[in-house]
Amino acid sequence: MTEKNPLITDRYQRLRLLGEGGTGQVWLAAHPALDRREALKRIEIPADLSPGVRDRLRERIHRETKAAGRMTHENVVPVYDAFIEDGACWISMEYVEGPTVASLIRENPLDPAEAARIGLDVVRALEYCHGMGVVHRDVKPSSILNRLPDPGREDDEPRARLTDFGIAHLDDEPATTSLGRVMGTPAYRSPEQLHGGPVTGATDLWSLGATLFHMVEGRPPFGTSYEKVLAQVAGRRRVRCARSPEFTPVVRALLRRDPEKRASLDDTAARLAAILAARTADPVSAPLDRRKVLVAGATAVGAVLTAGGASVLIDRGRSGGTAPGDTTSSAPPPPGVPGRSYAGLRQIAEIPALEFAGRGVAFSRNGRAFAVAGGEGLRARAWNTTTRKAIPGLRRHSAWVWAVEYSPDGRLLAIGGGAEIRLLDATTLGRVRTLRTGSGVRSLAFSADSGTLVSGDDLGEAAVFRVGDGVRLNLTRGIGGHPGYSQVAVHPTERLYATSAGPVVDLRSLATYRVTGRPLSGHTKAVRAIEFSPDGSLVATASEDHTVGLWHVATRRRVRTLRHAGVVHDLAFSPDGATLATACGEGPVRLFAAASGTELGGLDVPDATAVAFHPRAAMLAVTTYRDRTVRLFGKER
Repeated sequence: MTEKNPLITDRYQRLRLLGEGGTGQVWLAAHPALDRREALKRIEIPADLSPGVRDRLRERIHRETKAAGRMTHENVVPVYDAFIEDGACWISMEYVEGPTVASLIRENPLDPAEAARIGLDVVRALEYCHGMGVVHRDVKPSSILNRLPDPGREDDEPRARLTDFGIAHLDDEPATTSLGRVMGTPAYRSPEQLHGGPVTGATDLWSLGATLFHMVEGRPPFGTSYEKVLAQVAGRRRVRCARSPEFTPVVRALLRRDPEKRASLDDTAARLAAILAARTADPVSAPLDRRKVLVAGATAVGAVLTAGGASVLIDRGRSGGTAPGDTTSSAPPPPGVPGRSYAGLRQIAEIPALEFAGRGVAFSRNGRAFAVAGGEGLRARAWNTTTRKAIPGLRRHSAWVWAVEYSPDGRLLAIGGGAEIRLLDATTLGRVRTLRTGSGVRSLAFSADSGTLVSGDDLGEAAVFRVGDGVRLNLTRGIGGHPGYSQVAVHPTERLYATSAGPVVDLRSLATYRVTGRPLSGHTKAVRAIEFSPDGSLVATASEDHTVGLWHVATRRRVRTLRHAGVVHDLAFSPDGATLATACGEGPVRLFAAASGTELGGLDVPDATAVAFHPRAAMLAVTTYRDRTVRLFGKER
């Protein structure tokens, strides 16, 4: 060890001081064993606290920072390690090349377009964190890093990233406040934090609004001293963005005293995307179209988020924003209208000249977009349902893309290409994480709570992943010795999933991964698709033997066989469960009454490969093989 470059825990070598503040220092450090540079933060515990309080704070920061270490997202700075050394808490994280937002606005406020871009990135980070059950608690300009683009990559861009999870617990310790100490930055703290109330996801929304105001106006909205902030917040002073008036409704919607009335993350993203589009001369090539196009035209009243301080595991009850359990626009859409008629559907759109034959199709949970798996085209594509315009941002894979699926909570789009699954933010299309499989992905299905993803591959294997951290929980190999592609589906209400290999389908427990009850055996050739009815009472199977089987889930007995002229590639239940659509390579798309098996009619698509119902309208999307088109059928005039 040298005085110039002292070692810490025999692992890290401090290189130079990057910055320091009221809670400690940040060092650039080398990790010789891993041959990488990291940012190493030392958190000082106030010396005048009692030994018991100091120990409690150290343990709390260490525990919560470890919990934050499971988060992996392109807009979140990953935590590598947390440890206690010489009485101080140390946190090791990725070293990000770029300034903090605090340094960017030290002299002048940000351009509105740049503020909107950074705000959108932070919204994405908070959406992810809240979905993981973590509240940041200390969103402020100094906790947002603006990563510089990689000069070696032409397509790389600056990206805002959230950091400093777990540190603001110092501010919540009763002993620190009893000493008259305000250790955090009061300028961005919510009313509930200032008054010692419960911290929820809505707390981050307030801090985001205050941070956004500072970004465009060059100063915090309520001053910086504890007394002044407390007085102005208590006085309910309405803020106004004089330099950038378009931010006023965004900020006001976030800076509402009642946490329940603050704008959601979805609403905030919509407003920021609109600002970015209006401020960008060429919206088509702007980051908005690639990462936020799905919300650009929304008219919700929102506000801006930025993130950066301490974290705590979120209360699973009402928490504001878009945390789990909220009934915001990010929640799953309501089921279809019971008894909705699909009679009289006609083709209302055809998207031609695709470079691939579609292998799978899915609507987003709000129905505003739909995605298609591109097979040999090595990519997925997405379109706006209303305008039929392509949505950019989905990149090529290294192998065929066979499966696309949106999560029930509307947050994620999963794409299976080759031996990997890309989990993307369903709104921005930015990558959240990549899951690795043993072979080429053929099918995907989310659990009803969006916490689990099941995949089937071309070796007849089914893998179960935990969505929050990407951990593979189970791998089921070929069923009953049958080789072939594996198809999967997840029950809508029970912890149950279906897997196939060859002609056999098994229903398995998501708790034990073991087979429950008798297998669904009756097909003579491989199963191409599996789908549960929305109420979970039926499961439908499509097969290469030219039939569709309808089975009672409770008894595992086949109750109906629907015969077709050729291989049945795909099938789908309508949102109300009353109608079943089938895609056959040698005949029209056929519609059946799910309860009776009565044929209701057909759609003139002779070589359909995939079919999906719109979640809220009487509409179907169908992909075709020979002419490589996507066709929409509905009742629009």
